[in-house]
Amino acid sequence: MIGLLFRIAPDGFAASPWYEEAKKEGIVVWYTSDNIDEAKPFIDAFSKKYQGVMVVLNRQGTASLVTKMVAERRIGRSDNADVLSTTSEHLELMRSEIPDLFQKYTSPEHPPEAGGYYSAQYFTIRTIAYNTRLVPPNEVPRRWTDLLAERWKGKAAINLNTYQWIYAMLDFFGEPKGMEFLKRFAAQNPRPGRGTTLMAQQWLGGGEVEIAVPFNHDGIDRLRERGSPVDWTRLDDPNYATTNVIAILGKVQHPNAARLFVDFALSREGQTLKAKLGKAVVRRDVAMKYRIDLKKIRFTGEQARTEAARYQKLMLDIFSK
Repeated sequence: MIGLLFRIAPDGFAASPWYEEAKKEGIVVWYTSDNIDEAKPFIDAFSKKYQGVMVVLNRQGTASLVTKMVAERRIGRSDNADVLSTTSEHLELMRSEIPDLFQKYTSPEHPPEAGGYYSAQYFTIRTIAYNTRLVPPNEVPRRWTDLLAERWKGKAAINLNTYQWIYAMLDFFGEPKGMEFLKRFAAQNPRPGRGTTLMAQQWLGGGEVEIAVPFNHDGIDRLRERGSPVDWTRLDDPNYATTNVIAILGKVQHPNAARLFVDFALSREGQTLKAKLGKAVVRRDVAMKYRIDLKKIRFTGEQARTEAARYQKLMLDIFSK
């Protein structure tokens, strides 16, 4: 089912009941797939507000986080991390491996999603990125089928990390036609790769490829603001988006600090900071930095999360051989 994956948070800010006990714990360990330049100002703001609670950051790509966290739980009696921020699909992939890896928590700042294991922070559009120096405005792909044009043969790249795109294309076209579309795009010989730094900054920004799919709109925006010749397509077709969520580990070592950190991330103050960093946040009382037409967005549904392993395998089978 397609629909908004998050619930809108109420206005206002709730005073924290966790701070005093969190100071006794003194630390919160945060695992995240957020970029360092996004994570640092967030940590600085939290540390300034809640002095005496140190944030220890472990930043990795989403695929690495899945492997690391599952491995740590299997060899330890407790979790090394207290809090995790990543996509809902990757979090569900971890829960499919270890059902009790996360615990339920209802923040006063934002109700949790279905199941109660995590709350949405912001959403990210998965779309087509392009080199603005090499692709003139009249040749920018406007529909998914534009990727099949002869123009892009040998000039495109595919981001293997973002396997949710497989779900999006199968949902948009329908299963049979969607598989046909994916195979036809694979016949364009897109260059397979992983990671924004390598693919978007080096390959795309450096002109080694002219278009790349699928990429997060906010990551491309950051590169463009820094002077890289890249932009993302405002498709005429539906744009698919995924949610970044935050959750507390099941065998947490610093429970009060974890709750304090989650509440801050979901608060108006925390969400305003995320919005200033270019995130499309979920609170109705916080304005987004960039104008986004919500009518053109489809949010990846429950199937994208529960069948994450299947879409991950399809991505590799189709595009990495």
